[in-house]
Amino acid sequence: MAKKKIVLIGATGKVGSQVTNALLAQNEQLTLIARHKDKLLPFEQKGANIIATSVTNVETVTEALKGADVVLTMIASNPLAEDFLGEQKQQANAQIEAIKKSGIKNVINLSSNGCHVNEGNGVIQGLSFMEDQLNKLTGVNIIHLRPTFYMENVFYALDLIKHKGIYGLPISPNKTFPMIATKDVATAIVEKINALDFTGKSVLPLLGDKDYSLVELTGEIGAAIGNPHLPYIQFPIEDFIGGIIGTGGTPDFANRFAELMVATDNGLLNTHTRNAANTTATSAKEFANTVFTSVYVTNKN
Repeated sequence: MAKKKIVLIGATGKVGSQVTNALLAQNEQLTLIARHKDKLLPFEQKGANIIATSVTNVETVTEALKGADVVLTMIASNPLAEDFLGEQKQQANAQIEAIKKSGIKNVINLSSNGCHVNEGNGVIQGLSFMEDQLNKLTGVNIIHLRPTFYMENVFYALDLIKHKGIYGLPISPNKTFPMIATKDVATAIVEKINALDFTGKSVLPLLGDKDYSLVELTGEIGAAIGNPHLPYIQFPIEDFIGGIIGTGGTPDFANRFAELMVATDNGLLNTHTRNAANTTATSAKEFANTVFTSVYVTNKN
């Protein structure tokens, strides 16, 4: 059986790199697109074709998509963007233009839970825009994968956990919502690439193994690192925004991220009905004991 020709955009990201490694292990014919060549080179050494470019380079991306069986699309988040939504839309429009010009027929779009609304969802508003624009394409099969809150988001607070002995977000301590490990997102993408069993326009939520509160997630992390009393603190929204700006994020990014936190607290991520198809394997306990502890131990800061 002939190998599929697969193009992965964002191939070196926290989800994309796991998808890439899984498909390389299957000896698939891969073309990887990402901005930084140094991050792509290890995959080239394993047999992938690499293209170091921005997704806004329509001509280059179009050529990469010609003759391919399927493409993974996504929008990278840039906390340094002065106009965060504008940059997201620029990425979306460029990828859609390349899809139209190339004639590719199958698109797996990495979107997000919460993209069922077009505003009030903060840093994922551009992903909602991407979904809407993709759905306008004719003759193209598109599935939007909507993973929920990444467990790996806790790494943004790694220094806080390590040096202050606390974890916090501006979300109510006992508010429960679905959380997912990125490896389960990657697994779902690989399964869809292998099967190519989607037609028309469809959505697949990815909701993790169950709903958790941030107190529960913090408890699992604390237990895994030998600090079973690690507290979760609900930060005031102003402090959260100030913290992001203080670490280099732009005010626009900080305010949009804060908007997503408020929306999450108000139930944005609790709109999909959980079923066998959208429930994934990794628990918060497993994540804490494997992924988190590995990074926590090796982090030198």
